[in-house]
Amino acid sequence: MREIIRLLCEAVDDVVFPRHCLVTGTYIGTAETRLPGVSDAITDALPPGPVPNDVLALLQRNFHDDELLLTHAFARYAVQIDSDADKLIYAIKYGHRTHLATAFGCEVGAALVDVPNISYDYVVPVPIHAARLRERGYNQAAFIARGVADALHAEYSEPLARTRYTGSQTTLDASHRLANVANAFELRKIIGRGAANGASPNCRLTGARVLIVDDVLTTGATMNACAEVLLNAGARRVDAAAIAVAL
Repeated sequence: MREIIRLLCEAVDDVVFPRHCLVTGTYIGTAETRLPGVSDAITDALPPGPVPNDVLALLQRNFHDDELLLTHAFARYAVQIDSDADKLIYAIKYGHRTHLATAFGCEVGAALVDVPNISYDYVVPVPIHAARLRERGYNQAAFIARGVADALHAEYSEPLARTRYTGSQTTLDASHRLANVANAFELRKIIGRGAANGASPNCRLTGARVLIVDDVLTTGATMNACAEVLLNAGARRVDAAAIAVAL
């Protein structure tokens, strides 16, 4: 059944989004590409993200000592304004390119497979507010996170809820981003399957290794706010992963 649904989704993609490269507009034929709707030449030319320690150092600049709660941070690519990576992420976020979002997530997860001593109990998307979900119709981070979870053979879950409509972070500087997402998230439900019988919502998080996923890492404010909730609920370690880091 899942395979039938996948094929139907791909058929719809072929009709709604003909096989022309999102970036160049050139016809890319019927052969499968690494990223749907993107020529492999464009994908191969996307600049790789910095090594994990350098990504974490970029985020640390936006926090005072001990405020950054993420243990590791990963980004598959680097993104700048109006770059090819920026155009693709915009298509994921606003153009209903959910199939592309999942494929990007697989790319992120495949890169993490090779990182030594890294494994996760849960892969969690950054949630969007219910009002934003109604506006957009989907949460792009959820599709990215599912791709990451599949690549890592980890459990996907949605334990977090966004309690305030915080608006876009795009035009805010680092300090205002931190203030904008402060106390904007809470634990929504028990992680995983089989949560019933009045069990505490913290029970499965105790000692868990959690990976939070979003489309872009900029200041780390949103990811860090999510990490605070998860750590307070008992998680042992929270890391962050994104398609790209803003440079």
